[in-house]
Amino acid sequence: MRIFEIKINTTKSRFSLWGSYKILTFILGVLMVLLCSCSNDSFNKTEQTIKKMYHKKIIFSNSLVGRVLGRDTTFDISNEKSAKIVIFLDKNGCTPCRMKLSQWKRFISKVNKLNKKIIFIYILASNNTIELDKEFIIHKFKNVVFYDIKNEFAQINNLPDNSIFHTFLLNGNNEIIIVGNPVVNQSIKELYLREIRKL
Repeated sequence: MRIFEIKINTTKSRFSLWGSYKILTFILGVLMVLLCSCSNDSFNKTEQTIKKMYHKKIIFSNSLVGRVLGRDTTFDISNEKSAKIVIFLDKNGCTPCRMKLSQWKRFISKVNKLNKKIIFIYILASNNTIELDKEFIIHKFKNVVFYDIKNEFAQINNLPDNSIFHTFLLNGNNEIIIVGNPVVNQSIKELYLREIRKL
């Protein structure tokens, strides 16, 4: 398992770890967990993918259908200027199995204690709203869920196919600042929490 950690440093003092810099630079970075051992080639490809995603602006299409506990909502993501954690599930595999709602509820509770302004956006590439709504109701998951019925979120945002790149923290401008799923890896979780404390 390999982990990549990259953090944004915007103050001169933080550059002390990297040497003495005279101008402001970006230190690209993200945490990434690979679920299996990787060759050097796949390691390099993953690193390149992460660098391409960093600071990428995410677009939320008007076609996303918002729901809360099985009911429609008029919540408009694009107008929200707060930081966001986006969890995107594509159509591959068993969606209910991959939702991990109990884990997400615990993480959301922890985040809310640190920063109540963080918005959680769950996006499901599915038109099976009835069955999936049942899962959210059973777990009493009260956050907004968006159904990507047209299956265009990944395409519009040119997301990689690999699901390890489908969870990310966005700043107030909807730009990616961390990639990785905090409910499946403790190191990623700690990185999220450290960054959220700063927001």
